[in-house]
Amino acid sequence: FLAVRTPSLSDFQLYTTCAAFFTSGNVLVTGSKEGVITFWDIRAQQRDGRMNAHWYPKDENHDRSRINRIKISNDMRHMVTAGNDFTCKIFDPNHQDLLGILKGHRGPVLDVDISTDSRCVVSASTDKTLRVWNCDTFECLMHCIGHFGPVLSCSFGGTGHAVFASSSIDGSVRTWQTGTGAVINVLMGHTGPVNCAAMGVTGPQVLSTGDDTTVRVWDTSDGCQMDQYGRERAEQVTIPEGHAGQCQRCLLTKDCLRAISSGVDGFVKIWKMRGGHEKRINSVSFTEDQTRIITCSDDKTVRSFDVVSTTELSKIVGHVGPINNLAIS
Repeated sequence: FLAVRTPSLSDFQLYTTCAAFFTSGNVLVTGSKEGVITFWDIRAQQRDGRMNAHWYPKDENHDRSRINRIKISNDMRHMVTAGNDFTCKIFDPNHQDLLGILKGHRGPVLDVDISTDSRCVVSASTDKTLRVWNCDTFECLMHCIGHFGPVLSCSFGGTGHAVFASSSIDGSVRTWQTGTGAVINVLMGHTGPVNCAAMGVTGPQVLSTGDDTTVRVWDTSDGCQMDQYGRERAEQVTIPEGHAGQCQRCLLTKDCLRAISSGVDGFVKIWKMRGGHEKRINSVSFTEDQTRIITCSDDKTVRSFDVVSTTELSKIVGHVGPINNLAIS
């Protein structure tokens, strides 16, 4: 992995709390404690616009202005902010216009995410609930109740908007059905608040980070913990060393082959996800060009591997039982 340091962008008038990139990678958007959104031109290394998104006068509760999260949809039609003023706001990121306000939470909104198909928004709040919204009509589609403490994060998974994950101060990670608001899994293992949960596009995994300094990987197909990075106790020598302190945020790459975590120790760490089937392999086939191997297994997945490097390239999920055979057309 090659990391390249890019030029720094600074605005000494504002306290930056969150950021998001345009899908083109040419524009960075930052949110601030003062409720202001700033647009930055990466190539020109200068500010390209500013707007008051959640700003309130200082003589009121100044912390009410804070923007906790910014997300931009894949189709670049919507930009959503989560604020301490109990609302989410949807903007047109290209014209920097306010499109709608999502009202309903009874506490600060700490996180927000947009589905891969850009149709729905999910928000997480200190009121212990999550809400699902329609991106175009701004209607609240579902009110999800289940956590016993403030909900700290939320993340859609898959290629559409059918499922999402959340994490909470109550120490749990939960996965939900968007259409019904029903809980699919309750994933327990962290010893303390779970600061972030993230889902990928192709795999069944949920990634989570917590105050217990660990990064954990969960399998949503059976609710079991698949892997762990970071030791809760010094004697856990078989577990890779993680962050020196609380883990704050995490991300999964779309193919679920890499995990990224950040901590209060000032480090961002990239983890190679464990590859290969978890159970017996029942069938193996070459692709027509002989560059890849396709396998299926009792672990309910189909996987592809590069013949030369042996790297796992992709994982297909969806079966509810063992896969006994496969064919390539």
